[in-house]
Amino acid sequence: MTPTFALSVSNALPPELLASRIESVRSLSESIPSLRSICVRDDAMEPMLLSLAAVLAEGTGLRVILESADPLRLAAGAGSLDSQALLLSPEGDQEVLYEVASATGSAVAVSSARPQLFQELIGKAEDAGCPDIVLHPIAPSMKGCLESTVHARRVSDLPVMSRAWSGEYALAVSSVSFMRGGSLAVLDDLDPQACAVLDSVARNLSGPGFETT
Repeated sequence: MTPTFALSVSNALPPELLASRIESVRSLSESIPSLRSICVRDDAMEPMLLSLAAVLAEGTGLRVILESADPLRLAAGAGSLDSQALLLSPEGDQEVLYEVASATGSAVAVSSARPQLFQELIGKAEDAGCPDIVLHPIAPSMKGCLESTVHARRVSDLPVMSRAWSGEYALAVSSVSFMRGGSLAVLDDLDPQACAVLDSVARNLSGPGFETT
């Protein structure tokens, strides 16, 4: 299955700017086949604003990813959606995250900077009743992304995601992840030309896919 990627929006944006940003991601996805998801960042640290942004994002028809430093705030956003969200909280308590994902029927990104812990964390997520699991090796560098993605692929056949910020470096990190078996890349922002490049990389590869519908 072809790897896919997501661009993010911030729930801290004023309403008009948030709507404009979400629409720009939706519009871009029409010409970029592998842009299949939209990530809502809980920068405002406010459950109500996360829910409002999540509902707007769901209106694009793209898969919604919700990201927050506090897993408990993700419950409101996930509960406001008709579709299944993917919950991401790299800095949060992972076991609390699994409980929230299970309670809301959401997919969960199991995050760790130590890929050797993934087997244990997968077991905890499964025991909590998480319906779908994605592995997220936290890597601070391109070399780290390469090594941790390879390690995660050896540990499990579950989809593996990467998280990057913006610009050329984020494009490079996401491309490396895809080329080492990554299934999903979440980026804060890329210009249309860079999105086209990442789309080209993704469509020339295949691996364990992240379901987006």
